[in-house]
Amino acid sequence: MQLLFGAIGPHLPAITVFRRLSELSRASNPGLEITGPVQPDLLVGYAARQAQSWSSPDGTLVMHLDGEIRAASACDPATVGPELLRLLAEDYRRDPAGFWERIDGSFCLVIRDGASLSIGVDVAGTRAAYWWVDGPVLAFHSHLMDLAPAFPRPLTDDLGAIGNYLAAGSYPAGRTPFREIGHVGAGQVIQFDGKRAVLRDHLEMSYRPADAARRHALVDELIDLLSASIAAARQAMDRPIIPISGGLDSRYLLAEFVRQVPDSSRIRTITWGEEPDRPGSDAVVAPQVAAALGVEHQWRSKAQWPDPETFARALYLSSGEADCAIQYPDDHLLHAELAGESFRSLLRGDECFGAGPSLMTRQAVLAVNGIARLGWNPGYRSLVPAEVLTDMAAEQEADLSRMLGGLRSSTPTGARDEIYYQQRVRRVLAVYNRVKHTDLEVFTPYLARPVLEWLRSTPDHLRADKALLRTALARRFPRLARLPFATADNLPRWSLRAARNPRLALFYREWCAMPGWLESIGSRGLVVGSLSAMADAAARSGGGPAFDPDRGSARWRELAKRTLPGRLARELTLDRRYPANNVPAYLRLARLAVLHGLLGEIRRRAVWTASSRP
Repeated sequence: MQLLFGAIGPHLPAITVFRRLSELSRASNPGLEITGPVQPDLLVGYAARQAQSWSSPDGTLVMHLDGEIRAASACDPATVGPELLRLLAEDYRRDPAGFWERIDGSFCLVIRDGASLSIGVDVAGTRAAYWWVDGPVLAFHSHLMDLAPAFPRPLTDDLGAIGNYLAAGSYPAGRTPFREIGHVGAGQVIQFDGKRAVLRDHLEMSYRPADAARRHALVDELIDLLSASIAAARQAMDRPIIPISGGLDSRYLLAEFVRQVPDSSRIRTITWGEEPDRPGSDAVVAPQVAAALGVEHQWRSKAQWPDPETFARALYLSSGEADCAIQYPDDHLLHAELAGESFRSLLRGDECFGAGPSLMTRQAVLAVNGIARLGWNPGYRSLVPAEVLTDMAAEQEADLSRMLGGLRSSTPTGARDEIYYQQRVRRVLAVYNRVKHTDLEVFTPYLARPVLEWLRSTPDHLRADKALLRTALARRFPRLARLPFATADNLPRWSLRAARNPRLALFYREWCAMPGWLESIGSRGLVVGSLSAMADAAARSGGGPAFDPDRGSARWRELAKRTLPGRLARELTLDRRYPANNVPAYLRLARLAVLHGLLGEIRRRAVWTASSRP
């Protein structure tokens, strides 16, 4: 288990909060050995594979590192242990304002400098922190369900953030379902001066105009960057396993990893999911990739269904974010299983090289990033009371306007990719990796700082459909480029299950029938009734035709093949058509079930915590 929490402020209120956080963390993880506090005036508790602390001789500067720094301007990459933190402290004191831009790795780094506190997260976000401020005390925790109940007053629903989750499956950057609680994610740092906290980005993914004539040089630069990034991850990894699909990203990653390893027979790869015989799927193509590279490959069947125990645990580990508990309710069991087989690290191909065609206008930048407008989704009108839904939609709309207004990229495609990092990397991919990170150290070399900073000055058309990476594969590993690419995945077909098997709707109905958040907005009866109707329809269906979960992405792929007028017309209408096409009924109900369980459990814990105070 991997967790980190703490508090800073005047000693008595800070130690009181710290004890509450400790109690909540232990209640969530029975039997877990938690270490802490670190310093009398920086209270930090943790259960971590990699953690270390350092204090200056006079005690004015304290650092606690969860994870590792793999690149820093102040020291050699091989520097580790107390010497690393001492050199980082020297670098920090020389220039605190630019310190976070000079480090890279996989970390959550906590720095107390006098009365101030900074918490920074690496640019991939495999670690993160939730936080709140109450007067002179700041508290933080890697899990929302343990942090929120320790807030000393009643929490307030953030209707705009909740509305964005219902419509898009993610919260806005820096936000949570509660107005009083914030989030420090990929490429961000929070700075607390004893009175107020300010969140800022230490990596800004805005895209600048670039010289399109440099294509050949850019491909060579990318090859060199990825070689260095994968080498840094390889040197830091312990007993790794590499998930591979039949796609581009994991293929290049594995090929470069194999190129660098003298004995490839020791490399282990894996693909998991269901229906390994799906035509053209990852399960069919991935073994061909592994065989071409001479590495061992294994398939793990994993046909997932939620049950109360696994669903509740998935909510805790993901903090209810990114549809993790909905789409992969028992993935954490596989990660624990791999750790039990002596694997310690996972090398993933999460990327930021661009997906889909270049855009002609900014009209579709939200929809192509999976962000729908709640006010344009008619499906929630029968599930959420009108006055609540109106407030959620209005607040979400204001949040989206601020997001769009804050974009710094000069082109529509640049704006698309800027949002991709802000929302899809920071609030979706990072969450999936944090769940995996519970049992395995997760490495994402495509999301290293040098790669992302370089990517900001690449031409738009070379990020369209991952053109740069495709060309790099063809140049670096031509034999792999000629192998077929998967045309389907092996993920659960939840829409088909919801339409053909009453089991899914019955689970969510029982879950929502328990006390929770839905009562507070007057939705529990509406949701339970809709789930009963879904279960009845599934029981009557006899396995008939159902919603195709890939039709949204298929429509977008079709867009790239149309004429320029056709592309323009579709871009201008995609934003309005997206919600109805891509948030099916089961997903709307499941997202409400997530909020029902998460927010309900947090408020139950808050009552328990308050009642246990002296």
